[in-house]
Amino acid sequence: MVVFILAVLKAGGQYIPLDGGIIPEEQLAYTLSDSEARVVLLLPQFQPKVQRSMVKSARTGVAMIALDRDSRLWEAGNPARPNVDVSPDDGVYVIYTSGTTGRPKGVDVRHRGVTNTLLAEPSRLGIGVGSQVAQQLNVGFDMGAWEILGTMMNGGTLHIRGSGDKLWRECLQRVDTVIGTPSVILKQMVRREDFPNIKTIAVGGEPCPLALAEKWAPHVNFWNVCGPTEVSILNTAHLHSVGKTLSIGKPNPNTNVYILDENENPTPIGEPGVMWVGGPGVSRGYLNLADLTASRYKHDKFAEDGRMMFNTGDLARWLEDGSLEPLGRQDDQVKILGFRVELDGVSRAIEKCKTVTKACALSIDDELWGFYSAPEPVDEDILKATVGQSLPYYATPKIWRHLPVIHLTANGKVDKAALRETAARGSQLIRSRASSPTLMTRNSQPFSMFSATGEIHSVCTLVGSSSDSSKEQDTSPDYVLPGKNGFRGWRWLRHRGMSAYRKLFGVIFLTNLAVFICLLWQSRTNRFILPLPDLATVVAANLLGAVILRQDYVVNLIFWTCCRVPTWFPLWLRRHFARLLWKDTPFSLDLVTLVLTYIIMLLLLSILLMAFPAIRLKMHDQFEWTHRFAGWTALGLVWAHVVLSANSASTPEKPLAKTLAATPAIYMVAVTTLSIALPWMRLRRVKVVPEPLSSHAVRLHFDFYTPPPCTSRGYASPIGPSGARSDPLEHKEPAQDVRAKIIDTILAADPDALIWDTDVRGRPDLVNLAYPLYRESNAECVCIISNGPATSRFVYRMESRGIPAFGPIWDS
Repeated sequence: MVVFILAVLKAGGQYIPLDGGIIPEEQLAYTLSDSEARVVLLLPQFQPKVQRSMVKSARTGVAMIALDRDSRLWEAGNPARPNVDVSPDDGVYVIYTSGTTGRPKGVDVRHRGVTNTLLAEPSRLGIGVGSQVAQQLNVGFDMGAWEILGTMMNGGTLHIRGSGDKLWRECLQRVDTVIGTPSVILKQMVRREDFPNIKTIAVGGEPCPLALAEKWAPHVNFWNVCGPTEVSILNTAHLHSVGKTLSIGKPNPNTNVYILDENENPTPIGEPGVMWVGGPGVSRGYLNLADLTASRYKHDKFAEDGRMMFNTGDLARWLEDGSLEPLGRQDDQVKILGFRVELDGVSRAIEKCKTVTKACALSIDDELWGFYSAPEPVDEDILKATVGQSLPYYATPKIWRHLPVIHLTANGKVDKAALRETAARGSQLIRSRASSPTLMTRNSQPFSMFSATGEIHSVCTLVGSSSDSSKEQDTSPDYVLPGKNGFRGWRWLRHRGMSAYRKLFGVIFLTNLAVFICLLWQSRTNRFILPLPDLATVVAANLLGAVILRQDYVVNLIFWTCCRVPTWFPLWLRRHFARLLWKDTPFSLDLVTLVLTYIIMLLLLSILLMAFPAIRLKMHDQFEWTHRFAGWTALGLVWAHVVLSANSASTPEKPLAKTLAATPAIYMVAVTTLSIALPWMRLRRVKVVPEPLSSHAVRLHFDFYTPPPCTSRGYASPIGPSGARSDPLEHKEPAQDVRAKIIDTILAADPDALIWDTDVRGRPDLVNLAYPLYRESNAECVCIISNGPATSRFVYRMESRGIPAFGPIWDS
């Protein structure tokens, strides 16, 4: 993307940065139509999305150039310098704002504004030759332009982060200058000791918690800046000192800042007003929105130099030292109990609480809500007292919500819409000190508090203070879920119809078919009439193969063999061995045309009918006795079939006993009988001790032999809670002690486990949850343990995209 940007600027063009991983098709179509862009530069994986968006926008004649590192275009590029004439008033980029209140607005930013901002201190941040700067923000965010253009224009070295937290962290450990929102810094740079290389940090885009500034200011140059997209990235900057007031600083060079009242007249020092910004940094306005531009952009009547000034919508006041104190947003003013309240001011007051890392105040249904994140829930009285030290009683939230993680928008700002959705779902609230008990995590490591780019991170659902139920952003922009491979019918045949265990029994079928064809060929001189003993041999061989492959010892042997496939084998081969471990095996029998065989066929059909998953699930007891009765009866009839066929072939010279001894089928049936009977001989009565956990849950203790623990690395066969049972739920919320034990056990095994509360957050999209984790961990496959339908859908959706996925079927 950086190369794309430089190429457009070198050619004299104006670029529109968009993140193909998160922008919806409708918004992309609108952007293409609104901007009238003639060229689209993109990565190949986004080509289908762009093509569909072009159709929706009815645009024609747009050149679409898909480039990646392997594109041939790089070999045939023109190294000559383009002969273009670019003036300071020409556009450098257009950034489309989020458009949360309607259509996104395209802000037309000029070269004059960007150069004025980024070539002078303090916005330059001391970047020069040898400076190492991180590029970590969304490319569609104007602070991302600060990272990229600010580094390139001043001779620094840009470090572009990779995908996932690990590569993100490695990038930050190689640089000396970091630009980001406070939430991104809180999330990615938890421990200052891990980043001794950092010399400069600049934060903006949202209010900065004082605790964050105090944490970093003794060790780095910590800048707190302010500036909307419309004024070319930023207009004020403040270098924070420990123990001092955290302001947004003084105006940048060549920048005029005015604090005006409702009549657009300057306010006295200390009086609040609306911030207007004038100077060369003011952009040209909004694309194709003349009325909105006229209302927000006005002639600068104070400078009288013909330039414009812009209404930022931010509330602020002048301090005695000439710096500015932010007071929130003009559109964040709400009426509570008849009093005007600044929501950002309430948020900052909550953040003064010692353990609170981030807070957000919202007015929902005329009630003031306080959302905050902290390692542990904070006592409500402490929160009220902290807010009450700086704000009147009516500005203290009445409803509190502790969230282990406050999710962010793609630009790294607090997602207020998601918080409102959380409240709307009616999950548990902390309204008083007598609230329900809180479940603590046993994670001794500092855990991630924020999700900066829609990535899915570990979240522990807390009882009494439910986790954030915000709608998850699309999976990480870097992880675009690939499309399914092949066409619909072929996908079903490959990943469902011809799954591993069906292929295994396909071998049995083909083997028997080959034997049958061979016997037919041998009987060609006898008008293709098969001797009866030969038919018995075929039936016995088929039955033997089908039973042997389901025999316990044979299954264990297959399992043992598959577990010992070397890891240096190619993944395409190992994934097939893995499927044999996870999949159960069905029945497979051929039929003969004798009368006795028809009886056997009816018995086997009854077994197959009762084994159908939908029937077996509803009539499990009937399946069991049908399986046993019909199975043993069919086996007895096969014995009769073999004996009768041998008797018909016996002669006075070769009586029945000798005929049976010379018949291969008798030995096959004997082995089959032994194979079926052997597991029954090993059955033992097991004592079961029930332990009631609550009115709707019971834990069963089985008195059976437990294998000794592993003494060396290798593979182990897990023992699951077979026979576990619970009565129908009497109420939705399980007993707190049961829930605590379960979550404690999970967190003890994996402190970073993701726990999803479906009552609060709804059913998750498991594929979109698993895919970024699969990519970030560089795993070879994905395993799922769930119910039958969920497992089947998940495995199919992953496998159809070429991702190895495994899951046990519902009763294997």
